[in-house]
Amino acid sequence: MGTSRRQCVAAPTREEILVRSGEMLMGGHFSYPLFNGGAKKIWWHPFAAETPLDIRVVAQRRDEPSQIVESVSTQPTVASGMPRTPENLYFPGGLLFPSVGEWVVIATSGASWGCLIVDAWEGEPRVGGN
Repeated sequence: MGTSRRQCVAAPTREEILVRSGEMLMGGHFSYPLFNGGAKKIWWHPFAAETPLDIRVVAQRRDEPSQIVESVSTQPTVASGMPRTPENLYFPGGLLFPSVGEWVVIATSGASWGCLIVDAWEGEPRVGGN
């Protein structure tokens, strides 16, 4: 799901957990509401892995541009049992959204770029595309 073009894509609203935008593969539990005071779990896999590897994520609420969330990570990891090679590295984590609403989330890591439109809400999961 998604595109190899550098354009923003909507985060999945069903059980799917992967989406591509540009040179970034992103995953998470998009069909679930915010938890722990506004958190949403999202992980990032840049296709153009470079050393040193880091990622910068900036989120901005669409209807209130003054609300911005920024995150930088220098701690990539690999899935259990996988060799620690550039193609297996990903950045686990999440973002803490200060309010509900629609957010544009842009991630950059070296030459890799990706953009998600994330709906942050409270309440019940939207499993099944509700």
